[in-house]
Amino acid sequence: MADRLVFLLVLRRALRRERVFRDRQNPFDVYDDVDLYCRFRFRRPDIVELCNIIKDDIDHPLNRKGAMPPIMQLMVALRFYATGCFQQVVGDIFGIDKTTVSRIIEKVSRAFSVRLNEFVRLPTPLQEADQTIAKFYQKADFPNVVGCIDCTHVQILAPTENEHVYVNRKGRHSINVQLVCDADLIIINCVVNWPGSVHDSRILRESNIFQLFETLPRPIPGILLGDAGYPLKEWLMTPFTDPQTREKERFNGSHCSTRSTIERTNGVLKKRWHCLHSQLRYDPPRACRIIMACTVLHNVAMTLGLPDPDSDTDDSDNSDPEDGSDDEIENGDRNGAVSGRLARERIVARYFHK
Repeated sequence: MADRLVFLLVLRRALRRERVFRDRQNPFDVYDDVDLYCRFRFRRPDIVELCNIIKDDIDHPLNRKGAMPPIMQLMVALRFYATGCFQQVVGDIFGIDKTTVSRIIEKVSRAFSVRLNEFVRLPTPLQEADQTIAKFYQKADFPNVVGCIDCTHVQILAPTENEHVYVNRKGRHSINVQLVCDADLIIINCVVNWPGSVHDSRILRESNIFQLFETLPRPIPGILLGDAGYPLKEWLMTPFTDPQTREKERFNGSHCSTRSTIERTNGVLKKRWHCLHSQLRYDPPRACRIIMACTVLHNVAMTLGLPDPDSDTDDSDNSDPEDGSDDEIENGDRNGAVSGRLARERIVARYFHK
């Protein structure tokens, strides 16, 4: 009996060693270009280039035998971002255990998140801002728009600390993420550190973009468009809550059509990286790093002109049940500042008085 147990133990160890080499297949060798893109959201040369960007951050300091090379680590993380499936499922694909998958996701997410400001930035110089304004104007004739702003919720596990502050108005635990996009669905500003209970307008008020636009002279020309949950500012246009004239109705129609760009951006982001559409089963700091990594990768994909992996569906109809307009403005912001109301009336008089 003892000999049989020893034999089974030796056999199990041998099979485990064999599995490392048998199952850890390189997806580059397994999939053709179409399948590779469907599963990892990037083309073959794009994955190589992404690996070059973060290679030094994720490579093993010691060249251990059997260590997973950086490009394979990247593909493990990309597969998780693209599907949001359990770590065990990702591990089965690559022939590694779920603990290793967890470490890899953390390493890759951290490597991309620290580069957030390299890939997520406001349109500068002036020529770039002017091009953005022109593209937005072509959508629905709304003038001088340099970006559209909104918040989106990413569901997480209930944290062990300060659990209550992460409960959003839907009763779920989430991170409330502020996004600003340009006319090409590229994210030009994001804030990823607020719990789900925090109001959109407060996140804006505490953000760097608020300070930039409140400071004169402003760093870039143009205005932002936001929904009725935001305060009306000279640089932040919100719709009329009760338009009494046709001019104001035309303003609202153009505003809505133009602002839908941010809704479409959020839809594309969460369809490309489905882990953001499901629940991130991590604590808030790790979840935030994953969100930032997906934001960086979204911008890379959009800059490369890669198609939406689910292009047969309508992006504008990809609403998340966690999202929606915060119609009630926090105390102190209701009705907006006088300068904001005057600026909005000037836009109506100049561009929508027909």
